Amino acid sequence: DYLYSNVALATFHEQMFLQAEAALVEEEVLQLKAAFLLQEEYLLATKSAIEEIYGDFDTYLYLEFGITNEIRKKIKDFCLQE
Repeated sequence: DYLYSNVALATFHEQMFLQAEAALVEEEVLQLKAAFLLQEEYLLATKSAIEEIYGDFDTYLYLEFGITNEIRKKIKDFCLQE
């Protein structure tokens, strides 16, 4: 779902990048696009760091945010379509 945000927000991103083109030079717009759009390697690096520090994602969610498996299921059920 993380990477799908690039697809779901494509129209918004394009409008934002068009506005940026009016105020920035081409190289800056390209840098903005590269930095703004979600990248798989960011996701993998984050996952790796969480696993290294906490052991697994469930432990991370609980220790950092107090999110239990029950709360996580409620969030998932609310946010995701089947």
